[in-house]
Amino acid sequence: MKKADPVRIKELLGVLNFFAAPFGTAEFLLIWYGIEGQQFTFDPNGNAIATVTQSGQAITSADLFIPWPNIGSPASVLYDANSPEYARVMYQDATIIQGLGIQNPVVGLYSATNARLAATLNQKMGDGLNNIIFGRDELASFATLVRDWRAQGGDTIRAEFEAALQAPH
Repeated sequence: MKKADPVRIKELLGVLNFFAAPFGTAEFLLIWYGIEGQQFTFDPNGNAIATVTQSGQAITSADLFIPWPNIGSPASVLYDANSPEYARVMYQDATIIQGLGIQNPVVGLYSATNARLAATLNQKMGDGLNNIIFGRDELASFATLVRDWRAQGGDTIRAEFEAALQAPH
């Protein structure tokens, strides 16, 4: 896109903005629920409800499957039109689950090597892990994956992030 015509760049960014439209917008409704009156209607509370087909079956997400959300999507929300308690229950669960996680201490820090090599290193590691998971490689190959990651830039990335963590902020 860097070499594209500025008008074309603006057009493509507009397309991406459409796909990332936030929850509740007309764009979001179209992408996730379809066409109002055909695939969904609004209930008295303003919730989008799947339309019933001529055969008496409710339209499902499978009927609306389109690849657009894979291009980009907004932040997820805790919402279910059929369950007024959904957000409260899920919030409690999400809070507990969040507490089980480990915060990444290098979020917001910079490593030049990571910026340059992370995509390649992560792809190799992901492919290798998938090969182990799906039985194409033995578990013993994990040691080679780690050794290669470290030798091909991982140790440098770690050192740069360690230095950034020690630097005064």
